[in-house]
Amino acid sequence: MFIHYYPLIKDNGIGGRHDYTPYTESVMKAVNMFAEEAKLGLHTVFPDWWFIVKYAIKIESRTVQELLYGKTEEPSYTKP
Repeated sequence: MFIHYYPLIKDNGIGGRHDYTPYTESVMKAVNMFAEEAKLGLHTVFPDWWFIVKYAIKIESRTVQELLYGKTEEPSYTKP
């Protein structure tokens, strides 16, 4: 199973396999579930290949503003 090999992938490395087709529904379901739980982008290539990239920095939890300008503080509002 791919889940056992995932920790061996280096940062910014690629991991993937084949048999990602409607004919192998169990493979598709397992791959989709793993990618969703690990919050990974899933890429597919015709006819039956899939792969993920293990990024060194997870940016999905950061905003564009944080990426461009560093940590931002919430604006403070005061009532008049």
